[in-house]
Amino acid sequence: MMVCGAGMYAQAQVLKPGVGLNFTDFTTYSSDASAKAGWQIGASMEFGDKLYFETGLYYGCKSLEYSDPNNATQDDFNSSSYRVFAGAGVDFSILFVEAAYEWSVTDLSDVSTIDVGKTRGLFATAGLRFRL
Repeated sequence: MMVCGAGMYAQAQVLKPGVGLNFTDFTTYSSDASAKAGWQIGASMEFGDKLYFETGLYYGCKSLEYSDPNNATQDDFNSSSYRVFAGAGVDFSILFVEAAYEWSVTDLSDVSTIDVGKTRGLFATAGLRFRL
């Protein structure tokens, strides 16, 4: 009975450490705003087999610059912390490659003279898969 119970709850678990690049842009074109490449590093965990749930934790650095003739300060900008992601990936044996697109749902500034809109980003991550 104990063996059957353990078998019912057994799921494939995969640890996926990875590193990658990100590219962030603004939804409103402005000659005063520019975005550069950033990076991320972290890991995620897959739970399941053919259909699975994945959760992870990544630390990343984005690079956005805004030069303003009106002397805007960092306090004039909001965080783009509310975002929606969509992505896809491919596995090659123990290697994986993933790409994701990000849409922020919050405007970066409420100040009328600063119109950069929202951020949008492209993330590319590669790493290894370790079945646990």
